[in-house]
Amino acid sequence: MKPAKNFVIDFDSTFTKVEAFDVLAEIILKDHPEKESIQKQIFDITNQGMDGSLSLRESIEKRIQLLSPHKRHLGYLIERLKTLVTDSFQRNKDFFSTHADHVFIVSNGFREFIEPVVTEFGIKKGNVLANEFRFDDQGNVIGFDKENPLSANNGKAEQIKKLNLPGDVYVIGDGYTDYEIKHSGLANKFYAFTENIEREKVVTKADHITPSLDEFLYLNKLNTNISYPKNRINMLLLEGVHPVALELVKADTPDASLEDLAFGFVGEWLWYDEEEAPVERARYADYGYPVRGANLKSEKLALLRPRGLKFSSLDAAGREVREALIAQWLSPA
Repeated sequence: MKPAKNFVIDFDSTFTKVEAFDVLAEIILKDHPEKESIQKQIFDITNQGMDGSLSLRESIEKRIQLLSPHKRHLGYLIERLKTLVTDSFQRNKDFFSTHADHVFIVSNGFREFIEPVVTEFGIKKGNVLANEFRFDDQGNVIGFDKENPLSANNGKAEQIKKLNLPGDVYVIGDGYTDYEIKHSGLANKFYAFTENIEREKVVTKADHITPSLDEFLYLNKLNTNISYPKNRINMLLLEGVHPVALELVKADTPDASLEDLAFGFVGEWLWYDEEEAPVERARYADYGYPVRGANLKSEKLALLRPRGLKFSSLDAAGREVREALIAQWLSPA
């Protein structure tokens, strides 16, 4: 039996596009005379905590002191966060319900606003590990549970150690605290998630940089709905393209049939695998072609080349496209 795969996922700037405290600051400081100054301080403190230049506990304390949040603000925050879930997470909602027993949200943020967002994706409440606010009788946030390991550096690693997860552990996140799990020897791989933000101190520590959840699922063979992650696909537009075609490829007007065609072409002809890449590059060089932005599968290239056939499955009607692809990707060295 194959070992179970466990997925440890960060919340701020990974599951969501934003840092929740930044959004909370916008809500609380809406009419505050020093709004811009305080928001800038919150932003800087958040980043210092994420890249490891400021202790996590100090980062949390400073942000709470600056904002003085109230329980009523959290309802507004939750509704905002629900509209700010990362695009590739929204596209792959089925992944979370399918693997619900093995998906864990581990965050240095707060349960009060994280749980209502992630449980809508089928993630179990018991699999949400986060900090918790402390309130006074009037509903003011007066602090947080300082006994919670997630309020301190290396807290994520400590929590994962307590879980004692059987099988493999894959960590997906944008912050230094996510890397700490792998550094502590408690994860097989750390994937630096860069769809929303790229932190230099974090990506240099990563086993793999994943620009979207699509790519993570593709690399680990966890999603059969796509044959290739969208962020790896480039489109070549030729002269004389009909205006309707241009409209179809705009990001804000996706076309399902066009996507299916693109993914089908890429799945049939292109390869991408970080472990196989060195071997494939060597084979490609032997064929006399340099590696370009995309690569024909070497097995098909080996079969087609001796027969003098074109390096494409497109028929005669696609001559212009075929020739353009050959010129773009297969210029002889």
